[in-house]
Amino acid sequence: FYKRKKTERNRNKNDIFNSTPPIFDYVPSLSDPRETSYLCFILFQFFDLTKNDELVQVLLKKRRVTVFVPSNEAFSRARPFAPEDEERLASYHIVSMVVTRDLFPDTVYAVSQENPPLYFNVKERTGSGEKEYFVNNAKLLEDRDYTVDDGKQKLYIIDEVLEPYRSTENLPPDAWELLNNPSLYNIREELSAMASRVVKGEEVDTFTKVGNHTYFIPIGEENGPTGSRFRGVDRDVIKAHVISQYVLFTRTAGNEGYISNNPRVDIKFVNQSNSFDTQTSMYSSGDHVLSHIL
Repeated sequence: FYKRKKTERNRNKNDIFNSTPPIFDYVPSLSDPRETSYLCFILFQFFDLTKNDELVQVLLKKRRVTVFVPSNEAFSRARPFAPEDEERLASYHIVSMVVTRDLFPDTVYAVSQENPPLYFNVKERTGSGEKEYFVNNAKLLEDRDYTVDDGKQKLYIIDEVLEPYRSTENLPPDAWELLNNPSLYNIREELSAMASRVVKGEEVDTFTKVGNHTYFIPIGEENGPTGSRFRGVDRDVIKAHVISQYVLFTRTAGNEGYISNNPRVDIKFVNQSNSFDTQTSMYSSGDHVLSHIL
């Protein structure tokens, strides 16, 4: 009896790995943590989010899509989402095309158009030259192929949850909106000191300009105990916190220096990784600013 049951479990597990029904066929079981299969065990938390999203269920059942599925461990490390953002979380992890590794690097919009695009990046490991693939700051760990009438589907397991941002105008928020109203976008850190200096320095346009840019925002409350540290922040210092025409993620940024909007200041990333965590330090250098963590 035990041997027969064990064989049945192994056959079910292999069916999930090797057969090609649509991803949707696995959603009901993947949301049940009692299932013994490997995928069910590590992914049920994401698929639990799809049960009340009719659009996502149609996409997984009938359409050519790629799904980036965070593992349960990734969810355990993610910060809590507001209920209205959690409802939209699954759709931000799906794109309406089959994404293969040869398309990296690239930029693709998720099916939820009100969110920023997803950025695909490739990083070569120092020494071995082995390539690692990322969507935003999340690393691709494994992949599976499935089939629907419309064509192929792709599932990638990733190690971080992709964070959507909901704009009050149903469009992706710009940097100024995030800086000026952080609490609306699940940003819990206090940013009012920097926002105040941006207004006083007449640099709001720097944070609303069209294009792909990276902004480094120091934490601090305008009227709090750290507010005095920002009194010397002028237009040149503000510009030193902006890199135009590059969208940088801490895990994929190169070791080379990036020129900021203040041409006398460049920014360099130093990644220090271990088996548990990755810490990233950012250094700036130049004749106007010299500091560790801008």
